[in-house]
Amino acid sequence: MKNLIAISIRYVAPTNTKGARVKLTVSRFNTSKTISFDYEHNNAEDTAIAFFRSHGVEPFARCCNASGSTLLFTFDDAEKIVALFA
Repeated sequence: MKNLIAISIRYVAPTNTKGARVKLTVSRFNTSKTISFDYEHNNAEDTAIAFFRSHGVEPFARCCNASGSTLLFTFDDAEKIVALFA
């Protein structure tokens, strides 16, 4: 069985001073990162996927629940993921 890294995705609505954002959370490493929402994409999940792909990291799978989406990555990409959240 493969070990995977789960990254939760949550849309953050715009405020008076900040535009829409996407919060990425890696609970395994107790860290998160907030990126700008990309309006070229339909939703927060597509924005997150484009972000990771632009950094050479491809999601292994995805799943959804009531609070948002989760992307799964293999441990082969662990070093790249840790570097993105540093």
